[in-house]
Amino acid sequence: IMTTPTYIAFITLNIVFCNEMEDCFATYESNPRAFLQYETIMKRRIEDTTDSFLMPLSPRDKYKLNVILTELLGFRDRFRAATEKIQNHSPYLEWLNSIRFRYHPNSSSVHVEFSDLKIDHGYEYWGKTPILIHTPTIDSCLSDCVYSLSQNQLPMITGSAASAKQVIGKTLACLFGQFSYIIRPFPDMSEYFLSKILTGIVSTGALAVFSGIEQLSEKCLCYLFDNSHSIISSVESGIPRITISNRTSDLNKNCRILFTADSNFISYGNIPPQLKVYTRPISLLSPSYSKIIDIYMTAIGFRET
Repeated sequence: IMTTPTYIAFITLNIVFCNEMEDCFATYESNPRAFLQYETIMKRRIEDTTDSFLMPLSPRDKYKLNVILTELLGFRDRFRAATEKIQNHSPYLEWLNSIRFRYHPNSSSVHVEFSDLKIDHGYEYWGKTPILIHTPTIDSCLSDCVYSLSQNQLPMITGSAASAKQVIGKTLACLFGQFSYIIRPFPDMSEYFLSKILTGIVSTGALAVFSGIEQLSEKCLCYLFDNSHSIISSVESGIPRITISNRTSDLNKNCRILFTADSNFISYGNIPPQLKVYTRPISLLSPSYSKIIDIYMTAIGFRET
């Protein structure tokens, strides 16, 4: 891990975890202890990664271990959720309804899978690998966003301040292998500025996160709705070019748009009715702060006592 770029290690760990989970389900009938044995393996990996903090590390290596350990802890919790014994509950169905990575050696390609959906990985993520602490609320939000984007919908993540809405957007770009642009709200944001942003998004195939849209003016939001609707419809129809503010640009079919807003966005008078109806609201419920603190402390090298 220490000799591998953080993002490559992040993707590789996801692929390995998904392959090993599939093997557990495939061999369960012949080996009823398959999941217990795999849980032991995951526990040992977490302990070994935690032990690495005892070595002298550069800030860059500490960040890398933080990313890897947070992801391993997320795997552990996903494993427990997928294998939890509940009446009338199908562990394999639970597993299929989570985000999975699959590597195809014949074509040397990676796909992101969710339920029966298959999305080509973009291999173009740029920047630091985000650290997202996985909780049931976060994982549910990620799954809902992936489903919405795959269905050519416009997801709107709503939640209180500092609820990781932007980090979820960056994590989605990281999972898809796309460039991510975070567009923060400015009260005086002009249509010209928005047109340049949208042109860049459709040309590069990036994932754009328009953050805190309730802070934008009604005029900007109407412009944003018209063009977002046009982009999503054009991608769905397979149209190769699109016109934004009288300028025609190539349309990369992999471009995606995501909005975030606070929990009361539906009550804001400046948000056009058509935008409220068109977006798919995805609520971030209050997380378990004790769980977040526990995972965070473990991810930076603390051991459970």
